[in-house]
Amino acid sequence: MIRAVIAIALGILLYLVVNSTSLKEKLANFWRTHFRSIYYVSCVCFAWIHITKYELNWTNILLLPILTLPQLMSALIYGYIRVSFGFRYPLFFHMSNNLLAISLSLLPFTG
Repeated sequence: MIRAVIAIALGILLYLVVNSTSLKEKLANFWRTHFRSIYYVSCVCFAWIHITKYELNWTNILLLPILTLPQLMSALIYGYIRVSFGFRYPLFFHMSNNLLAISLSLLPFTG
């Protein structure tokens, strides 16, 4: 019962904070003035999250920028398309990219 009351109280508090007009204006202003930094940092973070595909050892950690370069380029390209043209187009390109990779992996390569 105590957890439910705490959750409801925090939910109401969060709702009041998020719907504050002055906070919305400050966040919108911060977003406008720092958009490039937010964009590039989020692209790098997205790429670096993909290091989990590799074994974590010092060599892979030192090679992190090189190993995650394809994900970084994808993030930059899809992000640019998203900002310029909307949500549907990068989604379509990402699905096409995955379809191409899956299709190529299903081809029978015999020697």
